[in-house]
Amino acid sequence: MKRIQGYLFKYGNVLAALAITAATKSVAKACWFWFNQPKVPEGLNKFIKEDK
Repeated sequence: MKRIQGYLFKYGNVLAALAITAATKSVAKACWFWFNQPKVPEGLNKFIKEDK
């Protein structure tokens, strides 16, 4: 158990950075399956690029 906690404390910031990167990259993309459209948090709307 201490080994897992050690990894989490050591690499937790990297995991958080990957999670926010994945979230911002997938904001403007639709899911491939029509029945699996998750709700997008309001905070991610500012990362959507508008086509001009």
